[in-house]
Order: sequence, then C-alpha cells, then structure tokens
Amino acid sequence: MMSVFSIIKNWLIIVLLVFTNNQCSGKKIYTMSNVDFIGQFTNLTLKQRDSSVVAGLINATGLNTYVMGQVYCFDENANKVWLKYTNNTQVGLKMKDDQEKLLLLHTIKYYDDTIEGVEYNALWASKKVSYFNMHHVSTFTVYKKYNEEVVAYYDLDSVKRVLDSAISVVRLKNDSLEKIFTTGKEWVIKLCTKNKNRKDTFMIHEDACYHIKFKDGNKTLFGVVERISKDSIYITSSLNSNTSKHYKEDYKVYKYPISEIAELHLMRSGGYSFKKIDVEDCEMSVDYLDKASSNLFRAWYAVMTPEMLVYFYRAWLMDRGYMGISEQNNKPVMFEGGVTH
Repeated sequence: MMSVFSIIKNWLIIVLLVFTNNQCSGKKIYTMSNVDFIGQFTNLTLKQRDSSVVAGLINATGLNTYVMGQVYCFDENANKVWLKYTNNTQVGLKMKDDQEKLLLLHTIKYYDDTIEGVEYNALWASKKVSYFNMHHVSTFTVYKKYNEEVVAYYDLDSVKRVLDSAISVVRLKNDSLEKIFTTGKEWVIKLCTKNKNRKDTFMIHEDACYHIKFKDGNKTLFGVVERISKDSIYITSSLNSNTSKHYKEDYKVYKYPISEIAELHLMRSGGYSFKKIDVEDCEMSVDYLDKASSNLFRAWYAVMTPEMLVYFYRAWLMDRGYMGISEQNNKPVMFEGGVTH
C-alpha cells in the first residue's frame, strides 16, 4: 500500500507536469526594441490615449474581455503587430549578464532610465515591485501564452477616428498606396453645374469609382477609372469581375471620348435614391493637376470587425462626397458595411 507521502509526492508530480504543459503549450515569442519600449512605457503604464482607443476597439469588436490594452512588437518573421495583452502577459528583460527577469506587462512603467514593474510568479499572485536600469538590459521579449490576441499593425489615430464615428472598420496604413495617390500629376474631369442659385462642382479622378452613363446608353456601376487623357476616359463597367456577376453583366473596360459622358449618378444620403447630374447642364473642363491637390485617397485596406478580415476599398463618389466601396461575396459594400442597391 502506498504511503501518504508517496501519494502526495505523486500528486505534486502530476500537478507540476500539467502546469509545465500549460506553460509551454501555445507559447510564442515577440520582440521589442529598446526604442519601442521607451516610446510605449515612458511615464505611464501605457499612454492613456492608446488605452482608450484599445478599449473602444474591444467594445466594438467583442474581442477577448480579459484584454487590458495592446503594445506593438515584432513576430518571428519580423512583422510589426499589435499584441493585446492580459493581466498575465509577461515581458522578459534579458540582462547583459544573461539573466532574464519576468515582469507583468500591465504593471510596467519607465522613467529616468528606470524600469519599474511587478515580477511574475508562476505559483501565486506576485506583488513584488522591482526596479532595473535600462542600460543593464540588452533585449525585451513579450511572451504570448494564454488569452493574448495578435492582429496586423494599424495606425491608432485612424482607429480613434473610426471609433468616434461608430464605424467598425479599421483602416490600415499603406505607404505604397499613399505614394501612388499623392505623387505626380493626372488628368481630371471637372463638372460645374450652371445653376445660378447653386453651383456644385464634381471631379472625376483616376482610380476612383463612379456611376456614369454614356450617350450610347452604356453605364457603369461602381466603375473604376483606369485612365484619363486629355480627351478620353477608360473606365470599367463594374467594381470588378465578381460584382459584374452580381449584376449579371459582362465585365468590360470602356474607352470613350470625354465628350460622350452623358450623366453622373450620385447616391443621396440614406442610400435610397440617386441624384442625376446631366452633363449638358454643366460646364466641363479637363485639367492636368497634381494628385496631392485633390486630397483624395482613392484606395485603402481595412479590417472589418468583428470578423477581423482585411478588405480592399476604393473611393466612390456620392452626393455628399466620396465613400469607401468594397466587394464582399460578389456584392459591393459601402464603408459602413451596408450593402448598396
């Protein structure tokens, strides 16, 4: 018969094995440079502005309720990501003498070359606050173990603007797209209404989308302007080949003299009807302008919540200005997420 001591010993071994397995399973390592660490933890546990944005994003998306905030770091492939940390997420401080100190991420503060934080204890809740000199630390490692979530890096200021307007879309910063749409010159079609009481001006740009009807009856539905020359326009019949299937039409690229544009159709606020602009009632001109002068960002990537899927959006001209349009399940979908007519 086993002694009480043997039973307790075996029980402790089992508990230790289970604990060790839980500690190791799903563990991933992320890194953070000294500069990024200082920028995110100076004077505050996290910058209050960033924390409020994260809280709004969590509420809007229904993500992990244990998330306390997020920090940006780099994964094993050197991709910059946001890691949403919990009250158990740990940061490893690799000291220059090769020792590693584990601190609870949400308790960390940085000031006057000093790192302050509560040390992590695997067996019980720790309240031990320790202090380390930044110059004694060689690297920072963030350990993802339990409820932490990781998403692609996006600009927090853009997220805040989105949350303030109650739209559950997060725009992703893309330097290559921004460069394409803000450098160089382009031909732009300008329509100015002749109404004496109210003069409206509408601009047709390359890479943006429009509802246009030509004099021969052909029309575009979210047609993408591929090119504008001094006297011609090249525009697709629909947003892409998938949306053409939705409209049960062939996907085409139209080439017309600019003088063949008959009407511009703009969706009114509310999305229930269109305003028709007759080109005959407008003064038309074609100008060669700097792209940056339009202040129009023609395309972007965005994360739709709560699915956290990335979609490609283009600018589409409506009665109240440009709005994002994307293709989802063969249907054109507006920036707010509503399916268009």
